[in-house]
Amino acid sequence: DTAIAKAYYEIAEMYYGSNLDTVFDLCNQSIKIIKSSLTLKPSESKKLKLQEILAKNYYLLGVAYFKLDNYKKAIALNEKVIYLLSEIDNISLIAETFNNLGSIYTTLGDLNTAYKYYMDAIKALETTKETRSLAYAYNNASVMLYKLEKFEEAEKYIKKSIDIHKENNDD
Repeated sequence: DTAIAKAYYEIAEMYYGSNLDTVFDLCNQSIKIIKSSLTLKPSESKKLKLQEILAKNYYLLGVAYFKLDNYKKAIALNEKVIYLLSEIDNISLIAETFNNLGSIYTTLGDLNTAYKYYMDAIKALETTKETRSLAYAYNNASVMLYKLEKFEEAEKYIKKSIDIHKENNDD
């Protein structure tokens, strides 16, 4: 059941760029399998694997709803991801989710909430070796600070982003 749920999710990921209806169908199939499996009281390790796949499904659905301008649904799904990942050590997905929430709130014009989520992403990524993701998070925070007219702080974060890109020889 874990393998089947994971397969549905991975196929949904492949369809993300071309067919959102298929993404919704596949993610919902995966979610149904996972929820059914979780009712059977699996071992702790299997439960955590199922929760991580469930979180990834919610993450993908959240991104799809954002793409369709359904921000309320996108926020709710991203919040489910954060909740599910609170027991799992997937800092990368947590940071991506914070970043998504920042993007949603930016689109909604709630710049202070967006900034909070971008900073949460930075805090999470600073504990990892994912320097490119961290550089993008610094960049997002810088843009948000600029929009909030906090220019000196914005400059600090854009410099951090540029430094990481230089260290990685990014063009």
